[in-house]
Amino acid sequence: MASLIILAPLFTLFGCSTTQPGLKNPLSVTDDGAEIKCWQDYLSSKEAEGFSGGVLIARGDDVLLHKEYGAVTKDGKVTAFWIASISKPITATAILKLVEDGLLDLNTPLPKYLPEVPSAYTNVSVHHLLTHRSGLPTIYSADGVVERMAATKAILRQKSERKLLS
Repeated sequence: MASLIILAPLFTLFGCSTTQPGLKNPLSVTDDGAEIKCWQDYLSSKEAEGFSGGVLIARGDDVLLHKEYGAVTKDGKVTAFWIASISKPITATAILKLVEDGLLDLNTPLPKYLPEVPSAYTNVSVHHLLTHRSGLPTIYSADGVVERMAATKAILRQKSERKLLS
């Protein structure tokens, strides 16, 4: 349901809306798949205009559409693509959900969660990372690195630019 709620504003901006003849409310996807077909047609037309990305539409545990479009696929394999800062609110939301569930503490130093953290960053907390006050350089040292642990190690190898801000 959350993914459909996130996509709901898109329905009003990009077609597949309730104003299209013959389509019902896009948030109540029916078994006939007309709404999903509408999304597939829309995304295919955008792919022809240069759109590249992965799309997932789900209701609860049911995946209604999961497909990659454009340059994101190469030889039938999914490739990495630039998502830039769009990941920041998604990451923050996921982290705060872990906090809410009692699985993470914002103020605990990183070594509890990442034992390999260099000594320069042993006092950095998840809160510091989320608020961009960790002292990590603003250099993109993990550009092109798609494996999570390799990217983490590349970022943590950097020397601190400044003292940790509280």
